[in-house]
Amino acid sequence: MTFNYLKTAWRNFKKNSFFSGLNVLGLAIGFAGFILSYQYINRETSFDQWNPNVDNIYLVGLTYNGEYTDQTPPSLAPAIMNEFPEIVLAGRAIPYMYGSYPIFGKETASVKNALMVDSAAATIFQMKMNDGRLFTELDKLEGTIANEAISSVLFSKDSLPTAEAPFELKSLSLYQDFYETFYGVLEERKPSVLDYDMLLVKRVYDEVEYENPYTFQTYILVKPETNIAALTAKISSYYEQNTAHHHLVKSSAFAQGKVYLDPLSNLHLQPKHGSNMPYITIWVLGGLSVIILMLSAINFTNLVIAQSENRGKEIGIKKLFGVPRSSLIVQFMLEVFIQCLLAAGIAWFVLILSSNALQKWFNDDLSEYLYHSNTLLQLSIAIIVTTAVAGIYPALFLSGFKPMAMLRGNMQTAHTRIGFRNVLLTFQFIIASIFISGIIIINSQLDYMRSAERGFETEQVVSFKGLTLMYAVGNDWKKDFRNRLLNSGSITHVATTSNSPAEGQPPVKKQFVGPKKTTEVDLVGVDLDYFDLLSIPVVAGRVALSDAEFEQDTVNHFAVINESMANAMAVENPLGQKISGCNTDFTIIGIVKDYKAYGFENKVPPSVYSFKDECGPSSYKLDLLIRTEKGKTKEAIAAMDAEWKRNPGSERLPLDYTFMDSNYAQLQAKEEQLKNVSSAFAAIAIVIAVLGLFNLAAYHVASKKKEVSIRKVLGANILQLFFLLNKPFLKVFIMANLIAVPIAYFLLQRWLENFAYQINLSPWPFVISAFSLIIIMLITISAQSTRAAMANPVTSLRDE
Repeated sequence: MTFNYLKTAWRNFKKNSFFSGLNVLGLAIGFAGFILSYQYINRETSFDQWNPNVDNIYLVGLTYNGEYTDQTPPSLAPAIMNEFPEIVLAGRAIPYMYGSYPIFGKETASVKNALMVDSAAATIFQMKMNDGRLFTELDKLEGTIANEAISSVLFSKDSLPTAEAPFELKSLSLYQDFYETFYGVLEERKPSVLDYDMLLVKRVYDEVEYENPYTFQTYILVKPETNIAALTAKISSYYEQNTAHHHLVKSSAFAQGKVYLDPLSNLHLQPKHGSNMPYITIWVLGGLSVIILMLSAINFTNLVIAQSENRGKEIGIKKLFGVPRSSLIVQFMLEVFIQCLLAAGIAWFVLILSSNALQKWFNDDLSEYLYHSNTLLQLSIAIIVTTAVAGIYPALFLSGFKPMAMLRGNMQTAHTRIGFRNVLLTFQFIIASIFISGIIIINSQLDYMRSAERGFETEQVVSFKGLTLMYAVGNDWKKDFRNRLLNSGSITHVATTSNSPAEGQPPVKKQFVGPKKTTEVDLVGVDLDYFDLLSIPVVAGRVALSDAEFEQDTVNHFAVINESMANAMAVENPLGQKISGCNTDFTIIGIVKDYKAYGFENKVPPSVYSFKDECGPSSYKLDLLIRTEKGKTKEAIAAMDAEWKRNPGSERLPLDYTFMDSNYAQLQAKEEQLKNVSSAFAAIAIVIAVLGLFNLAAYHVASKKKEVSIRKVLGANILQLFFLLNKPFLKVFIMANLIAVPIAYFLLQRWLENFAYQINLSPWPFVISAFSLIIIMLITISAQSTRAAMANPVTSLRDE
């Protein structure tokens, strides 16, 4: 029986090969979008899910006045582990954020992604060597492990480090006494919020006894079924009573904050301390992929019904010979299933062939997820659901006709059935309209972010991250360093700063006390040329110090503030006012314009710029910035490289730099990715809608041939007939847009709310969307309508 079903299905596929091919093409497009989306979703939702303790791991952070930070004092982790029995382990982690981390082995390896953790964090996050052992299983408190790529640069193939035979190599500079001891090669890391190419396991000293000025990410592993709300309250109370008053903590904006616990499972997609754009992206992708697949199924339904007359005599004869309706339904559903299966296979094959292009598109290699068991399960469910959605109505529709009516060829579709198909087509156009207007809005927002006033200039600016920290051995090479660069003829400005815009971590938050109120601010260490180099406009006062003032700044501390800080101070004229922070009194000498150093998602916070290192390491000016003459970037890099080689510590170290405009563009990577994905899905939705419209128009025109001929004989002109044939589709178009516009407006307004700085929604994107759809619709149906209107009426009226 099953074989006969399959044979019949194959015969029908061959008999209607053109329309069957259209069916499979539409379904393949839908499956391709579904498979591709879920590869990305599967990867994004897999972060740390492989960790056996994922449900019991939490980030300990601080919140104050609606702001969140993942940074906590180093003493907090061991203190709460000893204090609260619910906590099994408490560990600390800190990324190496000062540019590359050089290691000197067989060759020099400049590690861009180094992470320092203590042994507890190494255990919590299952940090293993390629022999399967945790580092902590070596009974070592400190040590270093690099991945295979870095290890191949540092060591010979036949002399890789092991726990039993470690290697000690110099780091940072050949002229400094810094060493790292390597105990092995890293196991290939599965997706995790703690991502690294080289792991440095170190003992972490606290800020109380050892004056450790740095802050860390604190992670805890708790016992199963721990009451997290109660534990959060206890840790918060402990922090307030025992940690917040330490002199290295109390100047922080979060010294008066409360503790929050964020589950590890949330940290990649929707962390409390960061952007939830990744979470929005996967929801949008998931929704779009399902919608596209359903559009394909709906399109299939319309195509099958539109071609129903071709199956009339076959079904009529089968019914006369006693074939039950249930068998016909099974036959039709099997045909749909085979076409769905074929479409899914084609989509899978095409995605495998195009994996290299997709890797560039998604900025990640997703091809490995094509073979995962959960992907196969998702695809199997999608095939079954699509078969049900696409096949159930056509099966019931075709098997429900009376056999004699079928044999006479009397299969004119009832008005309700025409209405049902129009509803399906309307839904397709609603989705297409939402997609088109969405693409316009997303592009407009991205264009705004590219071209809007940032408040500073990124072009021609080159950043040398952490240069003054790692490689400055002695001061002789730095003598007149700035002047030599400025006299090179290719460099206009040189400045150092604690935080380069668009790069690395944002500035630390500190509490500053003003004449009227206390304000949490971003603290940035700068030197005299910083504001001119970035072309940051001065609103009031000045941003430069005389040489005498700069020398006196150890006694008379000066600061520049931004507009947000001036507003937050709530004084009539902030210039000359005193503000206090980091146990230092500052005199405000200037106000600069707010500038969006870290993108458009968050409002520019109140900021204080200090010239000295009053706040310790948090304001150390470790980054070097230069602005080059236009068209002389290569010469400027060459001049900088020549100066770099004068440094004794530069031996075997290439000059490491980035361009600020490229760094700033990376801040919009997720939005660009969302734009690319949405554009692709919009194109798919339009193609599917056009396929459905083409076939429904063909069926509609065919069903109206006799009416058109009669009207033509009675004197109707071509324009009147053209309008008659297109009128139902114009109704579909109008209805689709009336429904689509408010839905699109609501969804896009919600998306724009993720940006502190955004475009205003205007009617134009929706007008353009409607105009585009009417043009697409007219092009799709006009050829068939025009041909029917111009046909010889005698042909249609001839008695068969």
